[in-house]
Amino acid sequence: MSGSRRVRAPRRVVPEPYERRAFDLAERLSGLWSLVNQPGAGDAERVQQLLNFSTKSLRPDLPFVGLLTHLEEGTVVIDAVSLYGEGAPGMELAASLLVPGGPFPFDATVHRRLFAVGKAHSWDDLARPGDDVPITGSLEWRSLIGTTFQLGAKTTFLVFGSRRPVDDQPFTENDYAFVDVLASIIANRLQQELLRDRLRYQIEHDLLTGLPNLVQFRIALRNAVAAGRASAIALIDLDDFSAINKVSGQMLGDELLVEIGTELDAVSEFDIVARVAGDRFAVLMHDIATEDEAADHAQAYLNRFRRPFQTGDREGTRRLSIGASFGLTLFPRDGDSAEDLMRRALFALEQAKRRGGGQMDFFQKELEETFQRHRVARHELLDAIDDDQFELAYQPTFDLASGSITGAEALIRWRHPLQGLLLPAHFVPMAERDDETIGALGRWVLARAVRDLATLENMPPGFCCYVNVSPRQLRHAEFFGALQTELSEFPGVATCLGIEITESGAMERIEHSIEILHALRDLGLRVALDDFGTGYSSLSHLKRLPLNVVKIDQSFVGGLPSDPHDVVLCEAMISIADHFGFSTLAEGIETGAQAAWLRDHGCRYGQGFYYGHPAAWADLEEAIVRARPEATFSTKIRKQPANAR
Repeated sequence: MSGSRRVRAPRRVVPEPYERRAFDLAERLSGLWSLVNQPGAGDAERVQQLLNFSTKSLRPDLPFVGLLTHLEEGTVVIDAVSLYGEGAPGMELAASLLVPGGPFPFDATVHRRLFAVGKAHSWDDLARPGDDVPITGSLEWRSLIGTTFQLGAKTTFLVFGSRRPVDDQPFTENDYAFVDVLASIIANRLQQELLRDRLRYQIEHDLLTGLPNLVQFRIALRNAVAAGRASAIALIDLDDFSAINKVSGQMLGDELLVEIGTELDAVSEFDIVARVAGDRFAVLMHDIATEDEAADHAQAYLNRFRRPFQTGDREGTRRLSIGASFGLTLFPRDGDSAEDLMRRALFALEQAKRRGGGQMDFFQKELEETFQRHRVARHELLDAIDDDQFELAYQPTFDLASGSITGAEALIRWRHPLQGLLLPAHFVPMAERDDETIGALGRWVLARAVRDLATLENMPPGFCCYVNVSPRQLRHAEFFGALQTELSEFPGVATCLGIEITESGAMERIEHSIEILHALRDLGLRVALDDFGTGYSSLSHLKRLPLNVVKIDQSFVGGLPSDPHDVVLCEAMISIADHFGFSTLAEGIETGAQAAWLRDHGCRYGQGFYYGHPAAWADLEEAIVRARPEATFSTKIRKQPANAR
């Protein structure tokens, strides 16, 4: 502010009570100024509405007093001004003084009075450096009288008062009391409204990205449905976002979510973009009626993931790339409610993710029908576990050289009350669709196999019973905990129990597989790799797996010994396993010729209908005794008492 504008009024003596009251009121007005200056509150019309409301609750017979607010580039300065004259009612006096194009008529305000006596809270204290806030001199009004006056483009004068003539003394005790109470009422109302606005914002917005949240998105979607407005809904899920959190940290992951939200929100000013879950966004696209229109419009959002994001590029050397899967629905084609549209968009999203990510899929009725069938089957499976409708059949394994039984593979069967005995192919793939079902089924198999093994009176040396475990089970700590619980109850079983995992399952998350298989070996269990040769595994990974046995898949055994391709492949697999220090077990042996060829070429163990079909545990026990009646058996395994653990 220039020196010419800092001309101070002559210093004059003010009685202490008035000076103290002016100072207190200046404090009140300064607090009100700070409150009005907050985002969302610095609205002259809003303050005017509060003034009108507040003055109705106060006595109308007080001398005329005005409240002046200056709005300069977002800065608000509030001051009280007293209008005094002879015989003219307050509002009429204001009308006569506030003439468009005329001079700024007020000589007495709270802050000017304090400025005149050298006290704090002058205009300079309240204005930002460089703001053009008047101290002395004349300013021109730019609009006519009303309840709100515009001074220039940025300054608003809000005026109120009584119908009675003003007193001849400016800022009487009543003046101070009036402005003090009025400022207090306005401040309280503003605080309440700001609090409501903030609560409403928190309820309706995602606090990380600032986008609308699921609540607000559903409201917008319901409004579109109620209006019958053709629309498309896209659910967007980031592909493998958890890997970024694990590798780069959650803070950088949050930064990426903020950038993605900003980028998506900038695609179209007419769409509504929301963050509806951790790494999931949703877009409401209005006035779209066909799949082609929706696909073209959604492609603009999908294209944003075709290039790296700036997050993490602080030194210009590293950017983050991430893909996204899209599931889309159309209103009214795919549903007549917001809930149905969102649910069916999720079906489409899951289909896109199953296709490998980075895909865009529309909802198809078959998806929902399939889901309903799976849901019913899942509940039926869980009920069957509770009702003990499952049983284990044990297919024995043999030493190809001696013909003796060396172990067995536990195979689950479902004795369905209506469909009869069902093999694993009829229900295991369904169980593997979610962690809860395959986890419950896997725990049942482990518990039954351990308890069957614990009843074997005479255990042949080296005997091992293998239990199939799905990759989903291995990924969850519950599997390992359940296994430890069972083995703590039957500690001797660990030496004759094995875990069997498919080659493709072991390679799915190789580092985790290596870690968990080592932990199983530490418990005393043996590990077998099933379907060897079908998973196209890297030999550099295969050699790192802590295996005891690799099982040659029956698809290679079936052509022996006449098929030259099967001969070459089996020879190679036996040789690889031998060099890695693994034993080999051939599956699906159905003829003596196959057994002889495998034995002669170094395969140690065999399994198949040539040796024996899957049978109940009691039949396996009988076969063990019958096959080796003269054998010397190891110590009997019996259930340990609780106090022995």
